Amino acid sequence: MDDYSKTIDLERKYMDAIWDFLTSENFLSDLKQIEIYIQSHYTELDKNYQIKNKLQLAAERLLSFYIFKNLNVTGVYPSPISSDSAFFTNDCLINIDSKTIDLEGNGNDDRFIQVGPHQISFNNIPLYPNNDIGGIDFKGIKLAAGLPEIEPRTNYPCLTYFMGITYRDNGENFNISHIKLSCVPNGIVAKREFANDLILNFKTYRYLNENTARALNLQYLPRERNSFNMISGDIIPFCLSTGIVNSPRSDACLDRSIAHPFEEEAYVLWKKYKTDGKYAVCLGGATARLSPETLTRRKDSNNQSWEGFRIMSF
Repeated sequence: MDDYSKTIDLERKYMDAIWDFLTSENFLSDLKQIEIYIQSHYTELDKNYQIKNKLQLAAERLLSFYIFKNLNVTGVYPSPISSDSAFFTNDCLINIDSKTIDLEGNGNDDRFIQVGPHQISFNNIPLYPNNDIGGIDFKGIKLAAGLPEIEPRTNYPCLTYFMGITYRDNGENFNISHIKLSCVPNGIVAKREFANDLILNFKTYRYLNENTARALNLQYLPRERNSFNMISGDIIPFCLSTGIVNSPRSDACLDRSIAHPFEEEAYVLWKKYKTDGKYAVCLGGATARLSPETLTRRKDSNNQSWEGFRIMSF
């Protein structure tokens, strides 16, 4: 069996196994006990400890317990570039992250699967490419995968899953709404089945931090927009999502006056911080959004259908 066939079958195998224990009577009972504990200690957690996400740590602990109880774990993945839980079984490397989302204030996040570079093994096609930003061929924004398609030491496929628990915390009461499980395709699968086109957009971006900028050259430090020399023609402001140059919604600038700090034959992209309005050197995507609907309809090597996204009310 080739790597592709082996990987898609393993993705289904462990999707079924993980979903089985997430929807088991024991797991749901333990999750209910966490809900009851948070409800009965709400004031203490909210006021005394000022814990905004009261579920996250308990959810991670619960997931870890059931992983090691149910999945025949043979070893721990040693890399620091990984999901919350990363481990070997006797046929694959599995990465699982737990995601907890509050419908009060973060309800929009519940519509997507959110991933970072340390949680995926596929290299998506760049987003927002444009072959004419003031005469420049802008290649777009990348999100470089941090996980391997095949783990080199064991030659096992790397599988990625996300357990989601969605809740509502309105400042007075806490209730769990539903649980979700997503299988984000391995790089081999993403390339063949999805043409590496899975990312809808970016929630956050990766920037050159100030300490690194100072060590490289002060010209890379974050700056105010009015500090750019627009008259020279070397700075081209544009809207990243639309590609429109000199748009009233411009949130980025291509800079051909300085060399890119890390890439040859690439232009420096300055992008606006949401927090303070300054522009910083953008190095790529940091958190990406995927559509659950895209991942739902999957096929195994025998052309049998299975669901790569599942959801259940609590």
